[in-house]
Formats: sequence, structure tokens, C-alpha cells
Amino acid sequence: MEEQCNRLQRIWALTIMAIAGVFLPFAYADDAADPDRRLAEALARAGFTGTIQASLPNRLGRPLHPALVELGRLVFFDNILGLHNDNACAGCHSPATGFGDTQSIAIGTDNNGLVGPDRTGPRNQRRAPMTVNTGFYPRMMLNLRFASIAHNAFDLSEGARVPFAVGGTTVWRPGSACIYGTCFDPVKMTTLLTVQGHLPPTETVEMGGFSAEHPGDVDPNLYHPPHLVSSGAIADTVPGPIPGPNGSPPDSTDTSYSMRQKVLDRFNANLTYIAKFAAIYPEAAGGQVTFAMIGAALAEFQMSTSFANAPLDRFARGDRRAMTPQQKRGALLFFEKAQCVACHTGAGESNEMFTDFDNHVAGIPQIAPKGFGLQPGGNPLNPDDFPGNVRFAGPQEDEDFGLEELTGDPVDRYRFRTSPLRNVALQPTFFHNGAFTELADALHYHVDTLRMAPTYHPTAAGVDADLTVRRGPSSPVLQRLDPRLVALGNLRLNGHEFADLLAFVRDGLLDPGALPANLCQQIPPTVPSGLQVLTFQGCP
Repeated sequence: MEEQCNRLQRIWALTIMAIAGVFLPFAYADDAADPDRRLAEALARAGFTGTIQASLPNRLGRPLHPALVELGRLVFFDNILGLHNDNACAGCHSPATGFGDTQSIAIGTDNNGLVGPDRTGPRNQRRAPMTVNTGFYPRMMLNLRFASIAHNAFDLSEGARVPFAVGGTTVWRPGSACIYGTCFDPVKMTTLLTVQGHLPPTETVEMGGFSAEHPGDVDPNLYHPPHLVSSGAIADTVPGPIPGPNGSPPDSTDTSYSMRQKVLDRFNANLTYIAKFAAIYPEAAGGQVTFAMIGAALAEFQMSTSFANAPLDRFARGDRRAMTPQQKRGALLFFEKAQCVACHTGAGESNEMFTDFDNHVAGIPQIAPKGFGLQPGGNPLNPDDFPGNVRFAGPQEDEDFGLEELTGDPVDRYRFRTSPLRNVALQPTFFHNGAFTELADALHYHVDTLRMAPTYHPTAAGVDADLTVRRGPSSPVLQRLDPRLVALGNLRLNGHEFADLLAFVRDGLLDPGALPANLCQQIPPTVPSGLQVLTFQGCP
């Protein structure tokens, strides 16, 4: 009886194996032959719709205002926003690179008037991020220091959270106190971008410069008297600090408030700008332009540069021919096996921007400018005399502590924002410090960080020579590497898989509208201030 049972079990086993041998290959072949179905199901599971671009008017609650877009365009390219008279928003956000940086580490004031690979001047701390699609960002900057308290880029009902030095949580919210030049206007300030536009003019490394009215008001290692700058103008001076609109405390005493006042005076002394603002906001007539109006104009222009209609979006909306077979295979890796979507999320608060808007340790090699400060008696326009204007962290001043510099918590050391991946192919440099200059190299490092880190060299990575001199330690960074990146490295993607993933990230997420052929048309030949417009390499 026992032998008969064993024989029956063997028969059943052979039958099941036979069935599997017949049907499983067909099932596998069917699955492999229908990647469209697999990808559509993966997108549905991820909550990705491909409709974020079309949602903009509904999210704003209105269509874009053409005159405000045009006014914001002029302000974006005009050095009037920067007291140093030699840098505009576009100086660090070039139309040739998706309105992103042309540098590994940004160059702000005391530049040579070029925006592109030949730009020179003292280095800041990090790469300037792309502004394309930032209208959908509920948190901004490489350490996410600007955020909507409501976690919604289009909802400022609770205000915005910014670093303490520029107002913390007390200034940028409905009902807060005002001082000249700094006031939350709930009618005009309805998106996070409208707040963000108030802040670059108050950054000395970006636009304000270090020609202070009183030398003691800036770092003595950086101070220099007003001088002729690349625009052909003389640098204006940074005024002394004043308390914030709510007093000090709860606001800091800081030059940002006085700088904003001085920039606003420049607009209200310019008849062309007054007329253009008054045509939209009648209360601006007679020289009553407010910074809320300037922030709204800058935001409207940036909203108009939203480009989220990539091949993946068109595929998600039903066009199965929008992506190449290789892009589809790469997308499946992204959403399934490699689980890139765990951090580069595509739904919910991410607004289909392929970022979780959170900070992580990605193990990026640490590079730093070759020095800090202006040499005594040196020329601020000579990068050899003035190599950098930010003092880096760490014992050797060659490290960037990332989020820790904002929170003061060592747990946050080396944490930076998950990079949004839309239109990433337009970037000439990658990661927070531009440690790589080729997308393929950056992706290779990202998917196999622990194995690639020991062989990294900035010269081989194509980084500019002045950023190859000093390197921060790698071991403490790698010890904190996000576990998800450790797991990704353990997958050991093969060459075909890597090529597929690269094709998806590079081409499957690229909206042709963000290419230089389109964005370079935004450069105005002249601006209302009369200051010289920067020269953009890579644009016709």
C-alpha cells in the first residue's frame, strides 16, 4: 500500500512538472512579449498618471497670466536683483541647461559675465539646481530648507518654513508682521515659488556680493570695496543688518531684510519696471512696487517653464509607441527590480517629479574649491586670488555636512535631497556638488556606490581643475550610506540592464520642450535696468 502511494506521488509530481514544462514557458513568453502591459501595471501600482503638466492651471486655480510671465522673464535675466550688479537668476540657472547650473559648484558674484563652461569666479558651496518644474516642488533646495508648511507647493495657507536667518516660520505666513520690503501678501503669495523669489537677492555669495557699506558687516576674509564688475557697472554695497519684521527674536537680525529693501528701492527708481508692475498691480503706480509683486512675477515665469511631457508621460496616458523598447525595459527595472522608485517616487506629494523630497546619504565623493577667501590685496575678479566664498566644514574645511548645517543634528550629516529626475539629461554636472560630469558615470556610481567609491577621481570625472585640488574624506560618508543604495549595489546590474536603465533616465524622462532650442529663446536682448545681459554659452 505504501509503495502504491509513493508511485502515485511520483506520477503526480511528474504530471505537475510536465504541465509546468508545457505552460510555464508559454506564460513567461507571454509576459516577456507584453512589456507594455507590465509597464502599465507598474505605473498604476506606483500611482503615476503622466498628467501632472496638464494639472498646472487647476493647481494654480487659474491660467497663467501672460503679462506677469513676461515681467518675470525680464526680472529673471536682469542683474537688478543683485546688489553686486553682475549676476541674475539666470547666471546660475541657464536656459542652455534646463535653467540649471553650468558648473559643478556654482559661481555667483564676481563672475566674468559668462554663463557656461567658461564661467569663472569664486565658488559657492553647491551646484544650483534646475528651476524647470520647480512650481510643483513642496520643498526646495539641495537640503530642502524652503518648504510649504502644508506640504503642498500650491498651498500657503499655513505659510512657508525657511531658515531662521531669513525668517524661520514667523515671517512667511498669513498675518505676520511686515517691514518695508518684507511682507507676506496672501493675495500675491499663493505658491512656494512666490516666497522663494524673495531669497536669492539676499544671498551675498549668489547676488549680493561682499562690498559692504561697513566692512565689519561681512566676513573680513571676503570683503572688498566696490569695484567695476563684468556687467560694466560698479558693484553696489551691502547694507548693515536690521531686525526682522517680528523683532529679534523671534526673527534674526540679518542683512537679508536690509538687502531686500535696497533691491526694492532699485525697482522703485526704475520707471519702466514701475509701469510694467502697475499694469498688472495698479497699486504699484508711483513707485510702490513690493517684493511680493517681484516674487509673484518670478514665480509666474518659472511656472511657465514647466516641462513634464516626457515619453513616459505619454506612455502612461495611453500612447504605447511613445517609448522605445529599451526605455521600457529600463523603466521596468526602475519601478521593479532596482526599486529606484523607493526614493525617486512618482506619485503623491512628489507630484510625479521622481523624488521623495527627502534627504538621504548617497555617498557622493566630496570635492571642494582650492581655497577660501580673497587674498590680501587680491583682485576679486581673479579666481586665483578669490577661489571660494564659502568656508567648507570639517577639520580640513573640505567637507559639506549637508542637512546637518541646517538642523545642527549630526545624524543629518551628509544628507541631501533626492534628485528629481525629470529632464536630468540636460544637466552638465550631477549630484549636489557636481562630482560627475557625465550622466552615465553618475548613474554607474549611484547603482554601485561601495564598489565605485575607491576609484573615484575628480579629474577622470571631468570636474574643473580648480575642484580637483582638495577632496574631503570618503569613509565617513560611505559609513552612513543609505541602506537602499547598499541593496541596489548588491543587485549587480549587468551591462544590458545598466544600458536600459540609462536609456530610461536619460531619454524616457526628457521633455523636448526643455531643450536649449526652446529655452534659449527666453533670453531678452535687453532688460529694463539697462545693465548688460549675461552671455549664455550653448545658446545661439
